This record gives sequence, structure tokens and C-alpha cells, in this order.
Amino acid sequence: MLILPTMPDIAPLLSESDDALNDYRNNALNLLCLSVLSGLPQVSIPLASRSGAPLGLSLMGPAGSDLSLAALARRIAETPAA
Repeated sequence: MLILPTMPDIAPLLSESDDALNDYRNNALNLLCLSVLSGLPQVSIPLASRSGAPLGLSLMGPAGSDLSLAALARRIAETPAA
């Protein structure tokens, strides 16, 4: 099981510079391509927030673990925060 952020940060503002938006996009692609390139299942759960915007946590499992990964994600999402 690999646990990682879904995105590098909350979504950037539209008023950000083109350079800042490109940096965010490139950092996001580094995280988003892992599952696709490896062929492993991944699920994202919105478990946190920052500045009122949601932040997701991704769970990536071994090949063929789709159903157990979804079940684990459901258990994590339904667990009350401490």
C-alpha cells in the first residue's frame, strides 16, 4: 500500500502567474501519473482541508487489489476523526 497526497496542494487561484500555474500543473502530473504508468489501482479520499479547500489523500494498492482498496478507502473515510 502506498499512501500519498492526491495533489501537491489546494487548487491555485486563477490570478496566479502563468509560471506558478505551470509549476502546479507539473507537480500535479508527477503525482497523478503514478497509477496510470504503473497500472496499479488508486483511489483518492478527501480527508483534509486547507484554507477552506479540500485536500485528498490517495491510496495505491498492488495489481488486482481494486476491491480491497475500495473497501479500505471506505473504512478510512467512515472512521470518525479523533
